Amino acid sequence: LLSLVFSSSIDRKIRQKRRELQLKQSQYNRMDRKLSSIAKKIINAKSEIVKLDRKLRRLERKIKNTQAIYDRLNTKKMVVDKELSRLGEMIEDKQDKFISLVADKFSMALVLEELKQPTPKSVMLQEAYKVYAKENNKEIEEIKNDIEKLNREEDLFREKQLKLQKEINIYKKDRDEYSLQREKKEQIIQKLAIDRAIYKKRFNA
Repeated sequence: LLSLVFSSSIDRKIRQKRRELQLKQSQYNRMDRKLSSIAKKIINAKSEIVKLDRKLRRLERKIKNTQAIYDRLNTKKMVVDKELSRLGEMIEDKQDKFISLVADKFSMALVLEELKQPTPKSVMLQEAYKVYAKENNKEIEEIKNDIEKLNREEDLFREKQLKLQKEINIYKKDRDEYSLQREKKEQIIQKLAIDRAIYKKRFNA
């Protein structure tokens, strides 16, 4: 009888131990699956970061190249602005000189012509005035044509710069968006790394 009781007690202990081992194994399997899942998520997040870094580098190159074109146009525009300023001053200078010359040389001839009392000298001066006025107007018109061409060129530069600035703004917006996504992925990796450390500690306990 004692032998049967002893045998029954051993069987009970064996079954209990088996259940404990099965439970332990089940827990290990769950933790192993969890660790595998965490590891996979970390790998995926790191892979996404690599892709985002590639996109960010590409955007940085685009921003740099587009900005360089913008700056070159700006340099050309400054040259045009300087030339426009010089031509504007030339017109003013020619007009001032013309007014001074008329006042100094041709005023009397013009007055006598107006009064219908021309003299041989005033007639000669009147003709000289017409030639000079015609030549002066021609030169001023040529300068105005140059100014018009430069204004068109400046408008073209400005139009191109506006387009380039829009492109740069879009690139920067995309860069900020990708940077934010990258930051979030880094945070996810940090959280997953903490979770993995916790489960590893449990797994090795």
